[in-house]
Amino acid sequence: MEEIGRVVEIRGVMAKVVVTPKGECSRCAAATFCSALTGGDRIIEARNPLGARIGDTVKVAVPSSAALTSAFFIFVMPILFVLIGIGSAIGKGIPQIIGGVMGFIIGLIILRMIDKKLRGSEKFSPRIVEIHTKFTEENNV
Repeated sequence: MEEIGRVVEIRGVMAKVVVTPKGECSRCAAATFCSALTGGDRIIEARNPLGARIGDTVKVAVPSSAALTSAFFIFVMPILFVLIGIGSAIGKGIPQIIGGVMGFIIGLIILRMIDKKLRGSEKFSPRIVEIHTKFTEENNV
């Protein structure tokens, strides 16, 4: 997945890039959900191996395998934990509801632990792969 955006902040080897969703986002079933949560533009924290600077227009890429794995964690794992919680409940009705809620909560805790572990991983981190336009004062006028 690749998106074009503008660098708004640099912090060490990381850059914050404002991206207006388009491209693959327009074909995604969750596009409406994403834009509703973010209000349209998104801020992506990406590795900056090319040395992009604030104001530069850049291409940010996320490996497809990382996007699919992330989608699995975000959308499928919570449903699995709810089903496991419902299935492990003793009795029907209220115990199943409680089991489903407990499964969901446990699933969120586990997902949070996975997120902390993978957050620093280069495999899952967006990366600036190209600088389209270097920012200069002349461009800004």
